[in-house]
Amino acid sequence: MSFKHALLAGAIAFACGACTESPKETAEDVAEAKAEATEENAEARADAAEDVAEQADDVADARADGENPLNEQSDTLEAAAKSNYDVAITEAEGRYNIAMERCDGFDGGERDSCQASAKADYESAKSTAEAERDRQLAEADRVDEME
Repeated sequence: MSFKHALLAGAIAFACGACTESPKETAEDVAEAKAEATEENAEARADAAEDVAEQADDVADARADGENPLNEQSDTLEAAAKSNYDVAITEAEGRYNIAMERCDGFDGGERDSCQASAKADYESAKSTAEAERDRQLAEADRVDEME
């Protein structure tokens, strides 16, 4: 491909970057993003449940062995905090991806506004998830110190 053809292809690609999808294309993309988000959310929840269940088993084993289960409880709280965070982030990413697909149905300033709103919502959800995770980890540390 000559430089002239490459330049022309780049200009066309740039110009089409501002093209609006048809409502049908947008609906299909949104549906696909929703399906993907649903699958990823289910996987994240299943992983979280498995992690917490493993830690709960460790607490039960410590109690059965006549040991002080506080260390195991602290580990359980820590695993729950991390798992809850992972689930919250996965859900936020799914909502963000769905919103961005919806934004593709708009032109110019509307698209920019839609994308900015989607990004702000994602950042807010991420901050909330981080704060909740940190709160839960602090609680796990308090339990650990009681040991």
